[in-house]
Amino acid sequence: MKINLELIKKFEPYYSLILEFEKEYPNYNGELEEFLKLEKIGFQTKTWVAVRLMTRTQLVKFAISCVEPILPIFEEKYPEDKSPRACLEYLKTYGSFENLTEDQINEIRKHRYVVLISTFDSISALLSALNIPVYVAYSGDPNGADNAAKAIYFYLRDDADTQKTHEEKCLGFVLDVLKENEMGCDCHAHVEVKINGKWEHYNQPKIARDYNLFTRMANVRNYDEGVEPISQPRGLPEDATVLTKFDVEQWGADGHSASWLSCDEAVLLEKEKTKHLPPIFGYVFGNEIGYHKEYPNDVNHLIEKGFEDVRVVFWFDN
Repeated sequence: MKINLELIKKFEPYYSLILEFEKEYPNYNGELEEFLKLEKIGFQTKTWVAVRLMTRTQLVKFAISCVEPILPIFEEKYPEDKSPRACLEYLKTYGSFENLTEDQINEIRKHRYVVLISTFDSISALLSALNIPVYVAYSGDPNGADNAAKAIYFYLRDDADTQKTHEEKCLGFVLDVLKENEMGCDCHAHVEVKINGKWEHYNQPKIARDYNLFTRMANVRNYDEGVEPISQPRGLPEDATVLTKFDVEQWGADGHSASWLSCDEAVLLEKEKTKHLPPIFGYVFGNEIGYHKEYPNDVNHLIEKGFEDVRVVFWFDN
């Protein structure tokens, strides 16, 4: 994948980041390794972009790497409290965070709780930074990993040499972690509804990067032999809506493995996810996909107006 202004804008960055990139490198179109070496782009801008190319497992590893150097600052002030270090070591025992069970997520949350209780009298900002990897582990939020990178500025700012050295190590880790499973891959999806026999565009949900989910959807990034795909890529439906077709055309050669899920298939994937997580494909008329089939009487007013079906059309980039 090439890093350029168009790709960065698709990540919906904060406005100053766009301005910085537009000013210094408006025509840049290069590989990630080259991007990380650009002299006129700051460390925080580089990490903000990089974390959006990572899987959840990679995000956790990156967050741990960023906050470990500030652990001694905490332990110097509270030498008897080893819970933050134990928490990070606990996270390192996980081989993957891509398909956590509800029990695993609850256990990870417990470790965060232990740290908060045992360090009640500590500096809250420092404690917050040390808890970031836990938050990233159970949420998969790239902003969390980005905040871990920012922690460097707050706690190493009095030692410029140490800060610079650690920044270089973090950028090196970005490359190492992303090379573990090639460049990151994301899913672009559109929910379409059938009304009076015609498919209409409904919304464009943001699908979290989850390679087990991608494998289930269309056998994309299948690194686990135990995960069975619902289908191989089926291609873009001939009757896809104008907005869906318009979007896929914008990706050109970077878009691949186009396919679609029926309502029943989307419902199956929703039921497989961890219970407390929000719907993978968002809501349709205020309810999860498939609600109209399970509880038709509740949405009879929609059915009477021609609401017939739902599907998810999608493709991937890398």
